[in-house]
Amino acid sequence: MGGYDPGPGFREGSPFNQRRGDRYHKGVDFPAEQGTPIPCAADGVIVGRGWNDDFGNIAILLHDDPLSAHDKYTLYAHMPNLDAVPVIGTEVARGEIIGTVGNTGFSFGAHLHFELLSLEPGSWWSVVDPYTGGPTGIAGSQGRLDPLNGSNWGGLDVYDGSSTSESAATGS
Repeated sequence: MGGYDPGPGFREGSPFNQRRGDRYHKGVDFPAEQGTPIPCAADGVIVGRGWNDDFGNIAILLHDDPLSAHDKYTLYAHMPNLDAVPVIGTEVARGEIIGTVGNTGFSFGAHLHFELLSLEPGSWWSVVDPYTGGPTGIAGSQGRLDPLNGSNWGGLDVYDGSSTSESAATGS
């Protein structure tokens, strides 16, 4: 199993753990044209959606990794709006479109900022509506993993850039 690849229309940008002044980039950037559909990395449920000053409009999914006792989350950032992002509690399939590429928040050009997190259960969000704005609740590099390293995904079936559903193929 490999790491996440959002597929055609995306290219690799800033890598995971790239030094940026006094901090490190804890995700991977995938530059693409504004409006490019973003496929979900693995089956999961929307647990967060909203605005963050750094990330702009975001979607956060919780994934059930059968090989880990930790909760796995993915974060998709800089989307132009939340119109395409399913509401909290919606189950989303691997490859299903969950939003589009934008340039919101602290961003320098249209791209998908993507993160993979592995955290002890309940250490991030434990409320029904976990994200309504403000900080994402994760300090520094806590639980952040390189999403391009397939071994970090445990037992999850990860999207590899190929269309596996009608919604991924059509962008609808």
